[in-house]
Amino acid sequence: MMRRKKLRIKSFMSVKITLLTISIALCLYQESLGLTIKIGTLAPADSDWIKIINDIIIDTTKNSEVKFVLYTGGTMGDEDEMIRKIRIGQLHGGGFTTVGIKKTAHELGVLDIPMLFRNYDELDIVMNKFLSEFEKIYEKRGFKLLLLTEQGFSYFFTTRKDINGLKDLGKTRFWGWKEERVIQNVAKIFGTSPIFVLVPDVLAGLETGMVETFDVSPMGCIALQWCKIAKTVIDLPYRFEAGALIINLKTWESIPENVRNELERKFKENRKLISQKIREGNNSALKKIRDMGIKFVKPSQSEIDWFENQVKDRIWFSKDSEYPHELLRKLLDELEKIRKGS
Repeated sequence: MMRRKKLRIKSFMSVKITLLTISIALCLYQESLGLTIKIGTLAPADSDWIKIINDIIIDTTKNSEVKFVLYTGGTMGDEDEMIRKIRIGQLHGGGFTTVGIKKTAHELGVLDIPMLFRNYDELDIVMNKFLSEFEKIYEKRGFKLLLLTEQGFSYFFTTRKDINGLKDLGKTRFWGWKEERVIQNVAKIFGTSPIFVLVPDVLAGLETGMVETFDVSPMGCIALQWCKIAKTVIDLPYRFEAGALIINLKTWESIPENVRNELERKFKENRKLISQKIREGNNSALKKIRDMGIKFVKPSQSEIDWFENQVKDRIWFSKDSEYPHELLRKLLDELEKIRKGS
């Protein structure tokens, strides 16, 4: 009996040592392969945004054991799905639109409030002044904000030809991201409600007439092929759309310090270039949209004033806003200084 017990103990210890050896060998093997960081995004592989990001990453990591893999064009699902995959470790970061930004750091929803920024000059001053604060917000959320740039300003596009002003949008079927509060509230201003459709399904929704009106940047309209269906655009850049590249903080801190520092430096140096490329792309896209024969409707000043007042009354300091009202007040104070020329 005693002999059998000793044999069982010996056998158990042998199995334990074998498993430990395998575990150590596996860890050493993984280390030999280096660190692979997986990033998901809806941005197309051939977009300027992805091209510049990819160039920076390749140039910075070429002599290191760090490797980035970019899953572009929504191959990892929509932004909700990508965020879920980051949470469970299947992805380590993402390049997000304003929707993904607000779901990972809701405070930054302050940037896409309708009718907040009047031009790029205002935007640039505010972004530069508050960038470090936005970085700290993301850090508290467990992410490294590696890049905060833009998609551009959004316009209303519709498949309807009979739209001749802002208020006419109320008779159309609005598209919206699920749980995207801004577009829900904008639709309410027009007296309607959005129809929620996943981004990959919007084109089919436009083709079938399930949705008729959407808001997006000109580049986004072209890249997603939604402009093939659109007939009318309201010529009013009413809402700024940010774009961000974020990485899980634990993953970021596992990157060798010298590589981290270089990545951070290059992204900060190139932030202005990336924004400039996107702005040029949006200007070119607007020209292309005109050339496609899509009707441009310029709202009257009275319509613009009506819409702006509605937005201020019903959205800016709404009780269900995702951003802190104190942060909005700080941005408005800065914008007031800019507009006064101080």
